Amino acid sequence: MTVTARRSETAPGTSLAVGYSAASALRAPALEVSIRPKDVALVLCIMVTLLTIASAIATTLASSLPERQRGLIVVLGKFNVNNELNLPAWYSSSALLAASALLAMIAYARRKLALGDAVHWAALALIFLGLSADESASLHEVLIVPLRRRLDLHGPLYFAWVLPGAAFVAAVGFAYWRFLFRLDARTRWCFAISAVVYVGGALGLEMLGGWLTETVGQQDVRYIAATTLEEFSEMVGVVLFLFSLLDYVARQRWRISVAFGCPSHHVEPPGVPR
Repeated sequence: MTVTARRSETAPGTSLAVGYSAASALRAPALEVSIRPKDVALVLCIMVTLLTIASAIATTLASSLPERQRGLIVVLGKFNVNNELNLPAWYSSSALLAASALLAMIAYARRKLALGDAVHWAALALIFLGLSADESASLHEVLIVPLRRRLDLHGPLYFAWVLPGAAFVAAVGFAYWRFLFRLDARTRWCFAISAVVYVGGALGLEMLGGWLTETVGQQDVRYIAATTLEEFSEMVGVVLFLFSLLDYVARQRWRISVAFGCPSHHVEPPGVPR
């Protein structure tokens, strides 16, 4: 497999060319897929909205069912945005993984074109890869009970992982402060807004959920509303970030080609039987 990045002289747009490639004059026609950032963002926003509505309906129904309907409650839980190992968690993990892949592509392109900051983009790709893994495996939740017991945390800090989470966000913000201002104004503001929306949900609303857990309990409608809004904010934040990445690539007028082919010493054009 080979990946190439080059400037395009055409109008701004994001395109992905996928074709048969080898170090030979024999080349297959490329299949070019044009991606419009606004269209992608619109589709993802619709998906996020549908997942949130489904979660609200499923949570409301589950809370009204008797315990003997345990099987149905478990099924409805597969749509609850606040649960793990279900459809919303799969979507969120996939969206974060897509962001990681885009960041890796940008890092590769900037290194090939000698544009600088490739390491910063690559590090962001690793961070989002970790976030995707955490969304699937709920790794951060293993910190809650040990930290809560050791530090005797209550109220907004009831979900104790928010402490190391806030420290991590602060560290990343400090490390990327100058990088952020090296970006163009449009990308910088898109990054900043998406970060505020995502972190505001992941940390801010999580702290509200911790306080509500101790004061009214997790079956209360206020807790359910807060956690639903939290997950909605996280998903919207990722959508905004994906849009900003696609928009950045489009305005760079890059054409990113991903090619699959045989080694140069063994080339077979399409349609020729083996």
